[in-house]
Amino acid sequence: MNILIALTYYRPHYSGLTIYAEREARALAARGHRVTILTSRFDKSLPAHEIHDGVEIVRLDVWFRISKGVIMPSILPQAWKLARKADIVHLHAPQLDAAPLALMARMLQKPVVLTYHCDLSLPSGFVHYLANQASNLANQVTARAADIIIHNTQDYADHSHFLQPFLGKVRAVYPPVEVVPISEDQRTSFRQKYNLLPGQRIVGMAARLVTEKGVEYLAEALPLVLQKHPNARVLFVGPYRNLIGEEQYAQKVMRVIERLGGHWTFLGVVT
Repeated sequence: MNILIALTYYRPHYSGLTIYAEREARALAARGHRVTILTSRFDKSLPAHEIHDGVEIVRLDVWFRISKGVIMPSILPQAWKLARKADIVHLHAPQLDAAPLALMARMLQKPVVLTYHCDLSLPSGFVHYLANQASNLANQVTARAADIIIHNTQDYADHSHFLQPFLGKVRAVYPPVEVVPISEDQRTSFRQKYNLLPGQRIVGMAARLVTEKGVEYLAEALPLVLQKHPNARVLFVGPYRNLIGEEQYAQKVMRVIERLGGHWTFLGVVT
């Protein structure tokens, strides 16, 4: 089967969505399907075309950005070319381009699968407000055009205001998780590298430092935790610098985190 997957960002961009899409594409390719990723060339140093892990990746030049969204004028003609050859079009949302791509696929009589990851939550501000409204409209159009909507859990779907009108075509599929065995030597090395003490209370958080993750709640709650567990410490795994569209939010949260001193450690991206 020839599968076209379209999404705004793809690896090496790090997020739960891009990791999800990469694992999915890689697994489908390993099963013998022809998989093509249509995405943005968000970093000009990235190749416009490459094949990685059996997956063809087509990256389109970005003219400019609106909040986290990107404007790629070449996406419609390129998507038309690829969709004509595809047996199925798989879209990921939230994504501004998903709506015209879904309508295009319907015109070509191609089945449309939508994986709806989460409601978009952007920082305050007029530009972010407009981007949020545009994203919500695009999501509505895409969901109506989709033949089936995938979400990670039925619980989220049942309680999502956005998904309520579409529950009849929602299917819950757990995200692709790859659990890698960890040796005791690796555990010991990790403890030594980050100076973890015996019996120390560790709070782990794996996320990007962005609005929808609610990092500020953990940062603001930690002083209360320290009253009972004075040596408690947060290990934050994931990107936390230079995140597109999240500069103001990051600055606000960092002011709170800086007051926590050694009780908060950023580990960055780890395997």
